[in-house]
Amino acid sequence: MTATGDKRSANPCWPTSITRIEPDRIEIAGTPIGELIGRTTIPEAVHLLIRGAFPEPHKIEEISWAFFQGSTLPLPAVRALPGEEVSRILARRLLADKALSKRRTEQRTGGECGITAFCLGRIFRSIGSILGTLHAWKDADPEEPFSHHLYRIFSGKSRVREPEAGLLEAMTVACIDHGLTPPSTQVCRIAASVRSPYEVALTQGIACISAIHGGASARAAEFFLPFQRQRGKAPLNPSLLLEAMTQELLNCGKRVPGLGHRFHATDPRWEALHREADRAGIAATCVQALTLAPAALARIAGPHLPVNVDGAIGAIIADMGLRPAAATLTFILGRVAGLSAHYFEEVGSFPPMRRINFEKAVYRGG
Repeated sequence: MTATGDKRSANPCWPTSITRIEPDRIEIAGTPIGELIGRTTIPEAVHLLIRGAFPEPHKIEEISWAFFQGSTLPLPAVRALPGEEVSRILARRLLADKALSKRRTEQRTGGECGITAFCLGRIFRSIGSILGTLHAWKDADPEEPFSHHLYRIFSGKSRVREPEAGLLEAMTVACIDHGLTPPSTQVCRIAASVRSPYEVALTQGIACISAIHGGASARAAEFFLPFQRQRGKAPLNPSLLLEAMTQELLNCGKRVPGLGHRFHATDPRWEALHREADRAGIAATCVQALTLAPAALARIAGPHLPVNVDGAIGAIIADMGLRPAAATLTFILGRVAGLSAHYFEEVGSFPPMRRINFEKAVYRGG
């Protein structure tokens, strides 16, 4: 990882070479996120995050093999509690994962990219355990595209449908990083600054993913599913139906999930995912509802809030017929790659227990 910033600066800041975040703009190592979504595989994204460049073919093979190795080993004996958030299940399993700890301490072939891919494999297997879909993946070929693995583990089906598989990978790539702004990233970097082990620091970040941060995609899927059912029963006016659903939600003191963003008036991830959903022939009733949602909210409550990446993932997951929990799990799987990159940048570029100034985060990449 390339060192960033001057460690001796009298005016400390929090520089990064991973992701540039500006209003309506997200760039991973200088590449706009919209150019990555639907066109970049997870192994390529891992290398781009950590090394700042796209990988050579042999590096893609190394990363893919490390992922497959991580995904085949048994999980630690950590049971999910009734009603427990999926982020907590994943965090507890990762913290107890001796296979990941061993991989990290041995520093096998692939270095930081290999460790990240191995960790993604562990998360992937845990996702299959949560969704009860490992049976669909047990005979998978390690040379298959990453998207095929995703399809099997999220759908529970052995026969892969290429458009949906590609869309699942596109959604995962859309979630890989949002710079130094998310709480999950900040917590992970603070843990890295005191040199917590890799799996411990990532556990802190994953545990921060909640119904507010990252988990809103599942709530979006749950919100749009009734719209899908009502539209299937009768030819109702979609705008009027959505207004009624929105008003009911507001009357309960709740927010419409999938709308609004702290930085973006137009979330570039939504635009790219909408494009990919259309291309795959997946954009249906729930995606239609999402496109109508900002105007429906504005007519009722006044503010016009943009569609965000949580809304995009939730609506697409619902249109694909997958469980709402798959939306949060997609977000986490992608974000683990970004958390890993931030961990390695912190331990490789800065002194231990440094002062991290949240108000002076700045992109120092190309």
